[in-house]
Amino acid sequence: MASGTIQRENALSGSNYCKMPDGTLLCWGEIGISGVAVTTAWGSVYESGRQNVSVSFPMTFKNAPTLLTRLRTSPVTFLEDNLSASTTGIGGAFWLMRPQGISGVSGGIYWLAVGRWK
Repeated sequence: MASGTIQRENALSGSNYCKMPDGTLLCWGEIGISGVAVTTAWGSVYESGRQNVSVSFPMTFKNAPTLLTRLRTSPVTFLEDNLSASTTGIGGAFWLMRPQGISGVSGGIYWLAVGRWK
């Protein structure tokens, strides 16, 4: 790869990555949510059951990257997550929360992992 060149690839798994010459690696994608019930009362809000997550990165990081997440699901108003990133992927779980119960929520959680490949 020539100096100053950015290599970006689309992975078949729905994840993407961008390798930069300075050693920075970005990986991103979406965790799909389909038909999740948010019906368990928890204080003054309702929550879903535990939703387990296992995502493999399209490229391996040198060290565990920083993980950023953003909820892309309406009408859920809050995401409680216990997600963590390793050098090869994301693991853990999340719960969806909202002020009123709802039988089926669909959408996703966008994720971005930022770290180094060299």
